Amino acid sequence: MARTRHGLPGIYNSTAITLDNEEGAALALDVNDNVKTTLATALSSDIDSVTNYPVSCTMTVVDTSVNSTTVSAAPAVLLGIYVNTVLSAHTVLITDAAVTKLTLPASMAAGTKIDCHSALFATSLIVNPDDISTGEIVVFWRAV
Repeated sequence: MARTRHGLPGIYNSTAITLDNEEGAALALDVNDNVKTTLATALSSDIDSVTNYPVSCTMTVVDTSVNSTTVSAAPAVLLGIYVNTVLSAHTVLITDAAVTKLTLPASMAAGTKIDCHSALFATSLIVNPDDISTGEIVVFWRAV
């Protein structure tokens, strides 16, 4: 039997072969001695392991002097936060509806990057700073 350059049994066919029940074949190779594969059945988009998620995300600039900003009124994934302008001496709450998920410390420096590890916000994504807070953050997120 013919062998590939790697010692595996294989036969080069310029066209695909058809097998009946109980028949077998050696590995099919292309003209460059690579194993040929064909996905005969479409993958299901219902299976998370093969779902194609978009690589882009939404960036929302939030002025922390505003009492509360709803970044997303629907479920969302929080990817990260960047501090554009230093935060005042007040904390900034990141909430899922009324549940606080993350607290940004007071006086956080401009240029600070926070990786939120694709945290799921099941209801909504809201930035809720102290009423007299100042500063500006950018929220990186994706709709679910």
